[in-house]
Amino acid sequence: MIKKVRDFPVKLKKLEALLRRIPKSHPKYNDIEKDFAITLAGIKGEQSMEYYLSLLPEKEYSIFYDLRLVNDDHFFQIDALVLHKSICIILESKNIGGTVQFDPSFQQMIRSFNGKDEVFPDPLIQAGRQAMHLRKWFISKGFTPPVIDFLVVMTNPHAILQSGSIPLPKSLQKIIRSSYLMEKIHFLTESKKPFISDEEMEKLSASLLKYHEPRKISILSSYNFNCEDVVQGIQCIKCLKFTMSRKNKGWICLACKNTDRSAHVAALLDYCWIISSNASNREIKQFLNIDSPQATYRIIRSLNLKSYGSTKATTYNLESLIKET
Repeated sequence: MIKKVRDFPVKLKKLEALLRRIPKSHPKYNDIEKDFAITLAGIKGEQSMEYYLSLLPEKEYSIFYDLRLVNDDHFFQIDALVLHKSICIILESKNIGGTVQFDPSFQQMIRSFNGKDEVFPDPLIQAGRQAMHLRKWFISKGFTPPVIDFLVVMTNPHAILQSGSIPLPKSLQKIIRSSYLMEKIHFLTESKKPFISDEEMEKLSASLLKYHEPRKISILSSYNFNCEDVVQGIQCIKCLKFTMSRKNKGWICLACKNTDRSAHVAALLDYCWIISSNASNREIKQFLNIDSPQATYRIIRSLNLKSYGSTKATTYNLESLIKET
C-alpha cells in the first residue's frame, strides 16, 4: 500500500520558471539548464520505478515516496522506502544513460557517454548513509530498529552497466535494474523473521508521515540571484517575448498582436515559483508591469486570493494558483 505519494516536483517547476525569466546570455543560464535536465531525469527515473513497486502485494508492503526526515538538525531524503514486517528497504534511484562503470575501490561511478567520461559519487555510499540515518531515527523515536537494507535502482533501460571486478563483489549486488526490483525485494523479505506486529507497523507508518518535512527551496539563493536578475512582465505564449500589455480586461502582445485574457496567471505563477508565494499589490503591479494599482487590485480580486494584513500592508497568497493549474 502506498502510504506516501511522491511530492509535487517543486524544484522542477522553480527551475522551469527561472529558465523562462533569465536571459540566455546570463552566465549561469547553462548551469540552470543542466540542473533542470538532471532534475527531470531523476523524476522520470523515480516514476518508472513506481511501476515495478506497484506489482508488490499491497497488504504486505507499505511504500513511502520522497521521505525527508531529520536527525540532530541534519536532514536525509529517501527516494522510496519499502516497509515490510521483516525488513525496511531503502531505494535510491539513478536515471543515468550511457556506459556506467562502478568502481568501489575509489568510491566512484563513471559514466561514459558520447566520448566523454563523467564521475559521480558512489551511490552505494549514499544509500548506506541513508540507512545509517534511518536506523538512528528509529531509535530516537522509540522504535526497535529493524533490519535495514538498501538497493540502488538503475532506471534507464538503455544504460550499459559494468564492473571491473569479476566475480561481482557482494556490495555491487545491491545495484539492480528497475525491471528486477520486485524479484529482489521478494528475495530480501522471504528469509527474514518479522520484527514488528501489524499494530506497531501502523504506528511506525504514522510516525514516518508525521515527521516528514518537505524541502523548501529558495531558487534565487541557490544561484546567488537577486530579484533584479529576473525578467519582469508577462510572456506571450505565442512569440515568447515579454511584451504583453494590458488592454481592456485582457492582454495584447505588442510584438505579435496575440491576445490573452488570462496571461497574468502564468506570470504570477512564475513569481510564486521564483520569488515568493506571497506578494503585495505593489509587488504584483511591478512584476506584471501594470501602471495602475486599481487595475492590479481588480486582477487580484478576480483570482480570489487569500489575503493577510490590511491596507497597504496587505499581502496575497499565490499558492492557490498552483492547485488550479
